[in-house]
Amino acid sequence: MKQSIRLGLVFLLGLAIAVTLSLSPSQGATPQVSSAVGPNHGSLSAQVSEPTPDAPTGSDPSAGLEPTSLKSFEETVKGLTVSQGLFTVYHDLQRNRAFLGLNPTQLNQNLLFIATLESGVGEAGLFRGWPVNDFMVQFRQIPDNRLQVAIPNALFRNSQAEAQQLLRESFSDSVLTTLPIQAINGETGELLIDLKDWLITRDPANLANQFPWVLGSYALNADASYLGPVKAFPENVELETVLGFSGGSSGADPFALALSSIPDGRGFNLRVRYSLSAIPAHPAFQPRLADERVGYFISAYRAPTRPGSSDPFVRYIQRWQLEKQDPTAALSPPKTPLVFWIENTTPQEYRAAIRDGIEWWNAAFEQAGFTQAIEVREMPANADWDPADVRYNVIRWSDSLYPWASGLGPSRVNPLTGEILDADVVLDASVVRDLAMEYDTLADRGAIARGEMALCGHPLSDRLMTRLTAPAAGRAVSPQPDTLDYCASLRAAQTNAFGPLAIATLAPPFSTREAKAAYLEQYLRVLTAHEVGHVLGLRHNFLGSTLLSPADLNNPAITQAQGMTSSVMDYLPPNLAPIGQPQGDYFPTQLGPYDRWAIEYGYRSVTSRATAQRELQSIADRATDPTLAYATDEDAYTMVDPRANAWDMSNDPLGYAEGQLAIAKAIWDRLDWFSVNPGEGYGQLRQRVDLVFFYYGSQADTMANYIGGQRFTRTDPWSSRGQSPFEPVAAAEQRRALTTLSQQVFAPNALSLSPELVNRLAPDRWWHWGEDPFSDRLDYPIYDRIVSTQALTLSNLLEGDRLLRLRDSELKQPGPDSFTLAELFDTLSQTLWTEVLNPPAEATPISSLRQGLQRHHLNTLTSLVLRNHGSGEGVTDFLGFVAQEATFGAPEEARVLARYQLRQLQEAIARHLSRQGQRLDLATLAYLEDAGDRIVKVLDAPLRGQ
Repeated sequence: MKQSIRLGLVFLLGLAIAVTLSLSPSQGATPQVSSAVGPNHGSLSAQVSEPTPDAPTGSDPSAGLEPTSLKSFEETVKGLTVSQGLFTVYHDLQRNRAFLGLNPTQLNQNLLFIATLESGVGEAGLFRGWPVNDFMVQFRQIPDNRLQVAIPNALFRNSQAEAQQLLRESFSDSVLTTLPIQAINGETGELLIDLKDWLITRDPANLANQFPWVLGSYALNADASYLGPVKAFPENVELETVLGFSGGSSGADPFALALSSIPDGRGFNLRVRYSLSAIPAHPAFQPRLADERVGYFISAYRAPTRPGSSDPFVRYIQRWQLEKQDPTAALSPPKTPLVFWIENTTPQEYRAAIRDGIEWWNAAFEQAGFTQAIEVREMPANADWDPADVRYNVIRWSDSLYPWASGLGPSRVNPLTGEILDADVVLDASVVRDLAMEYDTLADRGAIARGEMALCGHPLSDRLMTRLTAPAAGRAVSPQPDTLDYCASLRAAQTNAFGPLAIATLAPPFSTREAKAAYLEQYLRVLTAHEVGHVLGLRHNFLGSTLLSPADLNNPAITQAQGMTSSVMDYLPPNLAPIGQPQGDYFPTQLGPYDRWAIEYGYRSVTSRATAQRELQSIADRATDPTLAYATDEDAYTMVDPRANAWDMSNDPLGYAEGQLAIAKAIWDRLDWFSVNPGEGYGQLRQRVDLVFFYYGSQADTMANYIGGQRFTRTDPWSSRGQSPFEPVAAAEQRRALTTLSQQVFAPNALSLSPELVNRLAPDRWWHWGEDPFSDRLDYPIYDRIVSTQALTLSNLLEGDRLLRLRDSELKQPGPDSFTLAELFDTLSQTLWTEVLNPPAEATPISSLRQGLQRHHLNTLTSLVLRNHGSGEGVTDFLGFVAQEATFGAPEEARVLARYQLRQLQEAIARHLSRQGQRLDLATLAYLEDAGDRIVKVLDAPLRGQ
């Protein structure tokens, strides 16, 4: 049992990590080059400012080579169609033959290689329009008539020739593959390589490693693979393959992912688009240095240490090239606007909202000095170009069975300068179904039954995954930078689907249809704006939701005048008005002040190179304005600042979360058989109850982050005149959060559903592809739902890093009123064990729910005392694993307090049994005797190492 629990969680969280890495462009992880230019290799030349990379010329790539054992050029291309552009392509697709022709001048030159899925399977990350990989590449001729496909190293640069030579010899390039030259044109020197060999046999996009969770159980079937259409243009070549995969899970591999969206799991096709393009030379483009107070994606390299600075890194923000038509005008159109095309597959009824979401950003560019910087066009139904063509920036519409993101905003960047060259946004049609509640709120019903899905997207998930992988690796595992995205699509779908459920359940009669339509339209706008913000260069800002007070959020006069949030780059939940109060907008209807300010930093024209840094510094120095506060993924990951959080709202997230708990309870109270629409079954009612449990736990997580919390501000010491980056959360706020959790989560009757409702929660009983009636219990697991919600909140409060911060807070905010480790432990103990520590005069049964919560607390204290993390000893279920692992890293002071509490509980249980044991019911008596015996064994057990 212990091993199966660990395997199940490894699969769930490992899959989440793999998915996160594949989706990282929405988090800003534009792939960077990963090797260095070596002797006789290509040039790293580019237009960069201080310092400018040198441009080694290398030697003549054809010197000393004789075209021996080569095929005749004329015979090789005979009968083939010739497509001329950046490269010449010779092809006969009916015979599955194609050759890429490279002129000698194109060797050792920087090119951009981009791979995109043009078709998918609708699940497991294999989605139409999704990016696979992109990198800067060079073709290099080597002896024996071969070409290397290599990634030059732009991570280490020095403008001094001798120093650059040392770097080239110290840090290697990445050589992806070596291709035989098929033929050489004796007159022009043009070289031919076999595209079938490169694109099909060699997997240049590294598909197998980009999607290991699904392609790991399949093999490329060369017989089922073939070349697709070829298009050659002056600045790019578009190539396509249809790759056949065969195999599938045999059942022997516990980590193999079974596909539900294909009719037979033994094989499928993927259509992959490869774009090979020149990196454009924009002499007017000047790389712009990053400032950590303004959230841009970054292209960085290590340079020689500069005078007055100990930082060896140069960091450029990623941004588009925009130049004013009139450089002297305060407001001017750009010479070349950014054009975004809405793909012709997008449903007509959603195009207006998507257009609005894109055009919102023109307001930000006006603050930066540009008018109509962005144009939106609709792709014609009979367009003669493809959305994956790198010359077009397209808002693409995809569809999937089990989506992993509502939207994705990848961009392709010149790694030498940070210039964004091409970008697409992928929107998934599932967002419409999700918001209409036409979906399973928890896709993996089997995982629900095992309890694992309760952790998906939970703050503890990444830390537990670290604990699982660290012992196997024999070393500590660093947190993944995209941790916040673990199971992000599930969390986003559930959070945003809660709004339509609240509308359907709580809205006044006859207004539901109009309210849902407004909700969907507002969500599509803000989703589009969020993803377009990414392709403009912006990272997430998880302080974006903290602009207004809870009272102002539903006042349209305020939200539509100054914005609902300071940034649309947050993960925003629906704004739901408290019970009995008028509902305002559900989502922002415009950009916020941070969005406009960030675009100003990235795109405002500077007077000259000499004054650029001073002018940009003056923009960044406005960061002290609270409306411009910025916190991104790595800030939210730490769970230090309770405001820097996804899916929260208002400048008082604690107070807002309290109101949302009231809404969740009101929905529970009103759900009944008549909540099921005609034509639906009770399975839909069951899903809605699950959705409320998820939402309730999410609000509890927001509150838990106040315990041991600190406000963190990205600040510059000089411009802020010594402002401290940290400010501990007031003890009164921490106590308020803990009191609310005690009353609304841990109290005996905090989570209660009527028996009538629970007995109506039958699942759907369909049995066919995509539906498995055996994946979950037939009856509703109400005990597991309630105890999991309580237990995960408790483990969040007693998580190891949080306990470390609480210990340190006594030194950061000393005083008699400080909130301490001892107060947290004592308050939780008094709340959770009141039946034993303060028993009523009459013998009172301890319900099974209270026993379950107390048992989780007891397991957590045991873990703290014994330090038995990673052992698996005594773990019989999922929550037992969580209790054992969540406290890893806790300080010695927490272990001492846990031991003290176990001793107090042991004495209290013994006292309670001696006084009322004869009058207690059998279940309570057996439970208390078992708890007392376990505590004795724990206190007598030897202490393990950390």
